[in-house]
Amino acid sequence: MLDRRIIKQSNARGRAVKKVDSFIKQKRFSLCKLIDEYWIYWKNPNEYTYSKKVKDKITNIVNEVWSSGKWPHRHHIIRREKNTFVISIKSGKNYLPLTPKGDEELIVNVSESNNLEEILANIKNSINEGKADRWL
Repeated sequence: MLDRRIIKQSNARGRAVKKVDSFIKQKRFSLCKLIDEYWIYWKNPNEYTYSKKVKDKITNIVNEVWSSGKWPHRHHIIRREKNTFVISIKSGKNYLPLTPKGDEELIVNVSESNNLEEILANIKNSINEGKADRWL
């Protein structure tokens, strides 16, 4: 599409785009969204709200109910154990490996708690780059 002269003048180079199927894209998006939502909940649970559909047992009408201050999932991405924080991310029935060795939990000292946001951002970036695709 572009003239070779233009590419050469700007010292640009081309590369092929990897095709990612829609299922993997959706899983990536949902995991990143989950991490973002959990961070909002972690920083201030009172700011976090979510909605769920509840069926009235008498009328069988489904209503949307808003709840705040509670995490709607069983698995908490960050949990505190004694003097450490443990980070783990569940995808389906499995946990994503978070270290090069394949460890599924990352243990962070409480003194490094200001780095939790950076760690979660790096995990999100890795998911977006496709480094976790084979575990999705």
